[in-house]
This record gives sequence, structure tokens and C-alpha cells, in this order.
Amino acid sequence: MTVRALNDPKPQDEAFQSQLEFPDNRLLIDLFGEFNRNLVQVEEALSVQVVHQGNRLTVFGECVDVGRAVKVLEALHRRLEAGREITPG
Repeated sequence: MTVRALNDPKPQDEAFQSQLEFPDNRLLIDLFGEFNRNLVQVEEALSVQVVHQGNRLTVFGECVDVGRAVKVLEALHRRLEAGREITPG
């Protein structure tokens, strides 16, 4: 089952995409946040669309925005791997 965090992806001619895969599903609960609120914040702040299926995330948007979103998501995941929390803001 595929779950979208916020909006439908942009048409393919306008969108770039990048896929991430995270090995530890347990951390994804905290990475996504309650009701996917963390993914929604990334989407809104960086003008991207994040779609997740299992432990895979696909980020759609303009190339620069997708690159930034990937870096943010990877940094948040590393933070969780280190045993630290993700806090709003």
C-alpha cells in the first residue's frame, strides 16, 4: 500500500524524483511523525511531494528542492539512529 503524505505528485514533465530506502522500519514511525506531520513539514517547507511505501520514500519536485529534501530526511534519520528525538520546528 502506498501512502501519500500530502498532495498528488506533480506531472512528470515538471518533476524530478529521488528514492530513499531506510533499513530500520522502527525508526520510520518517528521519522514520519504522527499523522505524517514530519513529512508534511518537509513537503511544505521545501515544495516537494513525499510518497512512502514500506521503508521506501520517493521525493518529487524540482531538482534542487528534491536534493534539499533528501538531505533533510537523511539527517533526520541519522539523528534517530543516534538515539536523539526529532522535535517540531
